[in-house]
Amino acid sequence: MYKIDNINVIEYYSEDIPADILQNFLIGSTCNYKGKLELILKPGRQLIQRGPYILPPIRWLEGFEYNAEFHIVCDVNEHS
Repeated sequence: MYKIDNINVIEYYSEDIPADILQNFLIGSTCNYKGKLELILKPGRQLIQRGPYILPPIRWLEGFEYNAEFHIVCDVNEHS
């Protein structure tokens, strides 16, 4: 089983959701394989996801305001 075990917030802007809330949500999330997961949110809730995919797929974007932005890189490693 592959899980997010480290999060690096490169850039973050949201008036509604603090970065630590998103980090707490992401840490320990199951992914489909090991590697670097990059999440980039652009204004208009346009999410770019590179690398492993979070399982189940992300469905929480509507919680962010329309102009929210972030760039987050996560380490995904094997856990038993």
